[in-house]
Amino acid sequence: MSLPILKKRGYVAVIDVLGFSELSIEDDRIVDFIVRFYNLIREVSDRYQKNLKIFLASDTIFLATEDSSEESFKDIVYACSYLLFKYIRWEFPIKGCISYGDYIIYNESFEDKIVPPSIYGKPIIDAHRYEENLNWIGIMISPKVIEAYFGIFDIELRLKEHVRIKKCHKIPLKDDTFIDGLALIPLGDHDNASLFIILTIDGSIKNLYGLKLLAKNQKDQQKYENTIQWLQEIKNQISSQPPAQSPDWELKNLFNAHA
Repeated sequence: MSLPILKKRGYVAVIDVLGFSELSIEDDRIVDFIVRFYNLIREVSDRYQKNLKIFLASDTIFLATEDSSEESFKDIVYACSYLLFKYIRWEFPIKGCISYGDYIIYNESFEDKIVPPSIYGKPIIDAHRYEENLNWIGIMISPKVIEAYFGIFDIELRLKEHVRIKKCHKIPLKDDTFIDGLALIPLGDHDNASLFIILTIDGSIKNLYGLKLLAKNQKDQQKYENTIQWLQEIKNQISSQPPAQSPDWELKNLFNAHA
C-alpha cells in the first residue's frame, strides 16, 4: 500500500492576507472578501494548474511548483505578483516570501471524508519566517531562491529576464532592521511594457496611501510607507531609462503599430 505522500523539489510561496482576522462574522465586508478571495485563487489555480499547486489555511495562501524548471519559477513569480496587485487593488494587502527546496504533500481520505491536502518542508518554514518578520506590503525572494535560481554571479543577467522582480536594498523587518535582497512588484496580466508598469505601480501607490491613512497607529502606517517608498523608487528607475526604453518611446511605437 503506497502512502499518500508526494515528494517534490521546487519553489514555495507563503502569503499572509492582512486585515482578514479583524473582520467579524457580522461585518458585511467579510462575505464580499471571501467570494473575491476564492474567485481569485480559483483564477490563478486554473491558469497555472500545470506547474502550480495552491493550498489554503484560513487567511494564508501556500503556492508550490511541481518542479524546479524555468517555467515553474516564472509561473510562481507571475502568480504572486498578480495576487499582490489584485489584493492591493481590493484594499486587502498581503505580504509573503518565495523560497526553494524539498517539500512533501500529504493527501488522504479517512472513512470517505476528504481531508484537505497539507504541505510540509524546509522551504515552507523558511518562507514563513521571512513573511512573519516583514514590515511592509510585499513579497520578497528568499536567499535560497537566489542561490538556487539566480546564482551569485548571474543575478544581474538573470534579472533582465524577469520584469516582475526588482532589487530592494532595504527590505524592512519588524525589528527595524533591513535585508538586502529581491522582491516582486505588483503587476497585472499584461503589464510588461514600461508605460503600463509605471501606471500599475502608480495605482498601487495610491491604494497603499489610502490604506496608510486608515491604519490605526504609526507602527501600522510605517508598514505601508515602507512599500510606498520602494515602489516610488522603482517607478523613478523605470521612468529614467534610456530613450530607447522609455515609456514615451514605447507608447509611440505602440501607436505606430496600430496606425
